[in-house]
Amino acid sequence: MNAPLSSSALINPFPLPSRVTLADVSERVAQSNLSPTRKRDCLSALRRVADLLEQDLAAVPADVGSLREKLAALNPASFGLSAHTWSNLRSNLFCAIEASGLQPVLRTAKIPLAEPWRELVTRLPDRRTRDGLSRFARFCSLNGIPPQAVDRGTLNSFGAAVRSSTLARKAAMLERDVATLWNRLIDRGIAEDLTRLDLPARRPAPKRVLWPDLPASFRSDVDAHLAWAAGEDPFAPDPRSRPLSPGSVRLRRQYIQSAVTALVASGTPVQQITGLRDLVTPDAFKRILRQRHAEADQQANAYNEGLAKALIAIAKEWVKPGTQTVTELKRLASKLPRLSPGLTDKNTTLLRTLEDPDLLRRLLALPDQLWREALAMAPSQHQLAKAQAALAIAILTYAPLRIANLSALAFDRTLFMPTRADQESLIEIPAAQMKNREPFTIALPARITAMLRAYRSQVLKGSAKNSTAFLFDNGHGKPKLPTTISWLIERTIRRHLGIEMTAHQFRHLAAKVILDADPGAYETVRQLLGQRNLSTTINYYAGLDTRRAGRHHAALIEKELEKHQALPPSRRRQRLDGRG
Repeated sequence: MNAPLSSSALINPFPLPSRVTLADVSERVAQSNLSPTRKRDCLSALRRVADLLEQDLAAVPADVGSLREKLAALNPASFGLSAHTWSNLRSNLFCAIEASGLQPVLRTAKIPLAEPWRELVTRLPDRRTRDGLSRFARFCSLNGIPPQAVDRGTLNSFGAAVRSSTLARKAAMLERDVATLWNRLIDRGIAEDLTRLDLPARRPAPKRVLWPDLPASFRSDVDAHLAWAAGEDPFAPDPRSRPLSPGSVRLRRQYIQSAVTALVASGTPVQQITGLRDLVTPDAFKRILRQRHAEADQQANAYNEGLAKALIAIAKEWVKPGTQTVTELKRLASKLPRLSPGLTDKNTTLLRTLEDPDLLRRLLALPDQLWREALAMAPSQHQLAKAQAALAIAILTYAPLRIANLSALAFDRTLFMPTRADQESLIEIPAAQMKNREPFTIALPARITAMLRAYRSQVLKGSAKNSTAFLFDNGHGKPKLPTTISWLIERTIRRHLGIEMTAHQFRHLAAKVILDADPGAYETVRQLLGQRNLSTTINYYAGLDTRRAGRHHAALIEKELEKHQALPPSRRRQRLDGRG
């Protein structure tokens, strides 16, 4: 295998100047021989890009690689731009830079294929493969590299050129896509004389210590503890008085993994962590909290509070080191800064954003838009995902469930539909599946019932390979994971509305809507959200009352001003002089 090629050693077919600006490009385009319509579109694109970047044209370098990264950081939906408009804007921007002539721009489509590549392309089995390898083939043709000489260095150089000099939206993934298609040619026997390309890693390096890297004794102890905490054996000699829900068990496992990672980062060799007892000694507990606190920039952190509580619970219930040790652990945990009551800054910011009535209406109307688009599609996994996004957002709007309960909804088990489409549907979740261990029931309006009936009879039957009872079927008769549903909701809202909103934040939105209409209705909020204690509800959402009080006060002031303005001028002077 040859040494990796340097990107500077090969000809880059996408070069652009880095010192010229979009102002220079605009001046050249205005003097170019483009048609009036094309010239207008290019100049408009330059101005619009500068506006989106909040910079003057003269301050934006005409460097395609830099522009690609800057545009990738923008969400067109947040500016009210459709996907089609965004695509045209990018195309016109590149056309303007090319038409400026400040430096010759060579598109790969204009590079002729060398003979060895032309012969290989004729053997490619389908158009998808030909299109996927076209840019790479022309890059290699320009640099005189035959297919048989392609190696990982060639691929790296190609990726560097694309990332630095094109507006390709998926430039960061292009190397892996090319490597996948390339290896497929070898696997299918289409071109046996080619060198297999190692696939570049797509996922970032893990931030936590991986379970397989931990001693077997530690993993065994964790599995035994979690099985006991979940109440898997009801006849155990010392069963937990209140078994943890599946979601709480998953969270506790995450806490344990985070604690191990922090302990290892503090200098403890992973081989010395042989059981849960090694996490709850006062010294280890202190090192874990100190490391986590430092990683949180010395700020209060809800996850760290939960981690400390989980480790203390493990010590009391499982390790049982003695009262004195548990007391010391509690003392150490009390050193963590406490979170202020109320919503986090992230949630407060979202609710402030949704004060915009137009944005809120677009959010509420989003399920209907997605539903119409889904019904217009042919049966496929894409149609299934879009329909499920519509239903998930619609249900959360009326029934702000926790994501674990939402993803587990099943027809005729926890989701009950009436015989007619103009009637309400019911969600009935037993106490054992709820976080607060209390049964939960809520009705969905007839509009959602109609969607559910059409989804089950048309979309689900056409897309799922097996019959299923689950609302969010994965296409194979099993429910999608909560994390998958969460990702689907977040991605859909981000693409269509340009805001970051999680499934859990629908609960905060529901509280806001209720309290805006009926200040002080905390009991209604508590019941809707399925919270056990009213004090929890008040602690979360009492802060919203400050704004309501301010609005009420402002309304009273405005009312008095209106009364004053309605008086005749002479009467106003009398009141100001204290004689009225």
